[in-house]
Order: sequence, then structure tokens, then C-alpha cells
Amino acid sequence: HDYPVLALALSNDGQMLASGDVEGTVKVWNMTSGTCLREFRHAHSKAISSICFSQDGSRILTGSHDTTCREFGLRTSRMLKEFRGHGSYVNTCLYHLDNDRLYVVTTSADGTIRIWDGKSAETLKVLL
Repeated sequence: HDYPVLALALSNDGQMLASGDVEGTVKVWNMTSGTCLREFRHAHSKAISSICFSQDGSRILTGSHDTTCREFGLRTSRMLKEFRGHGSYVNTCLYHLDNDRLYVVTTSADGTIRIWDGKSAETLKVLL
């Protein structure tokens, strides 16, 4: 990274580390070799505040000061979905699998928690 790193996550198998910086760049690293496997420049227009790997390690979620959460595919090297609806920084983002239904959960500096459909990126609930 060329700028300070604010967020880190480890894949479930411990083989990959994802990092996000204040300029909105995300990198995915091989933990054994230390090489950069993927780089998403301008993944967000502002700082990355949260990163989470999917259970199988094929995707990452990123939360940002630009008020969005985004999902990136590590195989495709591109953005797959955008979760938009918060009024301020996204502080936390995570995946939750419940009975084969995928959810994304985000928290924000706007004081809300949002539960999203992980497939459609639609807001299902807003908790105040």
C-alpha cells in the first residue's frame, strides 16, 4: 500500500489476508509467500473501514467512508454487488449464512444496522 492501512481480514483457511487503505484500495495477499494476489485500486472513493471474506474465500466485502459496502469476486477480479443505503460511514460489514440463505450485515456511523439480501443486495431490515 502507498497509504495507511485501516482494515484487515483473514480468510477462514488462514491462507489469505485482505487489507484496505485510506485511499480506497484493497489488496489480497498470500499469507505464506507474502505476494499480492489481487489489487482493487479505487475499490471505493474514500477510506476502507471494514473487510470480510466469504466463507469459501472466493469473495470479499468492503465497507467504506463513502457510505457503501461492496462485494468483490477474487476469481473475477471485479465488483459483484454494491450495498447502498447508509447515510454515513460503513463501520462494519460481514456475511451471515442462515439455512442456505446469504445475508450481509452492515453497521454505520448513521446509527443504523442494515440487514441485506446477499444475492440481490436489497435492504431487508434497518435496525435503529
